[in-house]
Amino acid sequence: LERPEVPADATAVIAAGARKPFLEPEVKALRAWLERGGKLGVYLEPGVDAGLDALLGEWGIEAGDDLVVDPSPVSRLFGGSASTPLVAPTREHPATKGMEGTGLAFPTARSLVALTAATVPPFPLALAAESAWAERDVAGAFSGKPIRQDAGERRGPFPVAMAASRAVPGEPAGREARLVVAGDSEFFDDRYQQVLGNLDFFLNGVAWLGEQPDRITIRPRAREGSRLFLTEAQVSAIRFLTVDALPVALFGLGLAVWLVRRSR
Repeated sequence: LERPEVPADATAVIAAGARKPFLEPEVKALRAWLERGGKLGVYLEPGVDAGLDALLGEWGIEAGDDLVVDPSPVSRLFGGSASTPLVAPTREHPATKGMEGTGLAFPTARSLVALTAATVPPFPLALAAESAWAERDVAGAFSGKPIRQDAGERRGPFPVAMAASRAVPGEPAGREARLVVAGDSEFFDDRYQQVLGNLDFFLNGVAWLGEQPDRITIRPRAREGSRLFLTEAQVSAIRFLTVDALPVALFGLGLAVWLVRRSR
C-alpha cells in the first residue's frame, strides 16, 4: 500500500497463503505488473478468499471453493488425513521437467479449473489422483465432520496447480508475462518441504517464473541430523540405567568374579 506499483527491478512476486483479501490497490498493482511482462506466483488456501479471483479469471484460471480429499492409504502416509492428497506433476511443462514419477503432498489444497473462454489456455502443472474429489463442504471437513463424496462434486484427476504465459504487446519478441497458481501454500513450508518432491516443485516453479531455466532441476537430498525427542520420564529412565544401575551392575559382576576366583 505504500507504493502504487511493483518495483521495476523485481524478478517475480510471490503471493503465498493469503489469509485476508488483497485490497483493490494491491490487485491493481499486480494486474499492471503482469501487463508489463511481470511474473506472479499465487499459492492459495481452501476456505480463504484472497481477493484475486477476478485477476486469475483474466488468465483463464478459476480456484474452486472446495477442499481436495483423497481417501487412498498412500495419501494418509504423509499428512495423516484424507485432506493431504498425493498429487502428480505433469511432464509437458518446462517447470516440471524431469519430475514425472515424483509424487507431491499438498496438505489442504483446493482444486483449479481452466476456463474455456481463456485466450491462452493455462497449462496444468500437477494433478490430483483419480481417487480424489473436490469436497464442497470445506467448513465441515475442517471441523472434523465425516466426509464422503456427494453427487456433483468433481472427481479426479483435476488440476491443483497451473501455469500460464502471455506475450507482452509492444515489447521485444520473447518477452512474456508468466503466472503460476497452486491451490495450496503449505506444501513448501517447514513441515512439508522435504516430503517427496515438494521443494523441487516449488523452486522449479519460481525458477520458471524468473526465466532461469538452468535452475530447474531435481536437487540432491541433503542429509540432515536425526533428532530424538524424549519425555521427562524417558530421560529419567535413561539416566537411572546409565548412571546408577549400570555402574552398580558392573561393580557387582566384578565382585562376584573376584569372590569366585578367591574361593578357588
